[in-house]
Formats: sequence, structure tokens, C-alpha cells
Amino acid sequence: MAHNGAAREDGTSFPEGAAGGQAAQEQAAGFHAINVHDGNDLTTAAARGDLEEVRRLLAAGVDVNARNQHGMTAIQVMEFGHHIIAKELLENGADPNVRDVETGLSPVHDAARDGWEDTLKLLFEYHADLDVKDLQDMTPAHLAAEKGHVRILEFLRAKSTDLWAKNRRGQTPRDLARIHGKTDVTAWFRGSFPEQHAEQQGQ
Repeated sequence: MAHNGAAREDGTSFPEGAAGGQAAQEQAAGFHAINVHDGNDLTTAAARGDLEEVRRLLAAGVDVNARNQHGMTAIQVMEFGHHIIAKELLENGADPNVRDVETGLSPVHDAARDGWEDTLKLLFEYHADLDVKDLQDMTPAHLAAEKGHVRILEFLRAKSTDLWAKNRRGQTPRDLARIHGKTDVTAWFRGSFPEQHAEQQGQ
């Protein structure tokens, strides 16, 4: 039987008897229908570190791997210092190996470059590829060495990643550390890999 209930913005009606109170509450709260395949709201919340909003959107059924208008997912644009945001997204099925379509960068690249060790470890726990290469064949180790993050390199070494991979210019992570004046990193390579260092010195 038809009733005179108020309608939501998506065209659905409030249950009979609830129109007055619920309609007023939702309209006052700025209710709008959530598109579960639209990643704009979720990526915005993740980028600003809004855990409550991230949880609300995920609970409402938003696809954790939905892309925003720039083609990015929440795990790609999140503030990497917010470890709890990363955990929330990964626990809800975020792909830790998602790639930037223009650069080939993955979340592991971002975490290694910016020195977020806890986030890097969390990504690894959820099966992120630590040897992944971007479109310039740069690995997370390349970016960590270039930025001087010794602790990141120590973690990567402990997980048996390839610290001698070459990018498209034929450069290893150690090469980039030397080029960019990261003496702590070059010293770490010298102490951690004495045989390779001696071999290079002899060339």
C-alpha cells in the first residue's frame, strides 16, 4: 500500500512510520547514497588519516580496492605514517601490490622511499612483493638507498630481497646511495657485503 513517506536522494523511501523522524535525521546529516564502487570518498578519508570515516565507508560496503577519479586506491594514497589506516585497509582486503598505472610504483615503493618501516613490515605481512620494480626498474631497495634509509635496507636484506638489482640505467641501490651522498648507506653496504665491495674496488 502506498504511503506518504519521505524519499531519500537515491529515490528509496523511508520505512512506513519512520518517515518523519528518520527522514529529518538523515537529511540533517547530509545523507547521500554511497556508491560502493566509487573510491573517491574512501581515498579521501585514507589520505587525511580519518580512521572513523574509513571504517564507516568499509562497513557500508565500499570496495576497498575501488579507484578514485585519478585511478588510485585507498592503500596507494593513504598517509603512510598512519599505520592503523594501513592495517584497517589490508584487513579488509586491500591489494598491497596495486600499481600506479603511470609510474608502476606500489605501496611498498612508497613506504621504502619515505622510511615507514612499520608500514613496510605490515605490507609484507599481507604478501606485498618486496622486489617489485616500477617502470624504471627501480625496486624498493633503490628508493630506500637513494633516500638514506638504512633500517629499511636492513629489513629488506632480512627478507632476502635483491639488493643488487639494476634499474634501467644499470644502477644498483648502492650506486644510488653513492650518487646522492648517502654515506650511512654506502658504509652499511661496505660492512654488510665486504666481498662485493672488495670486488668493486678491484675493478
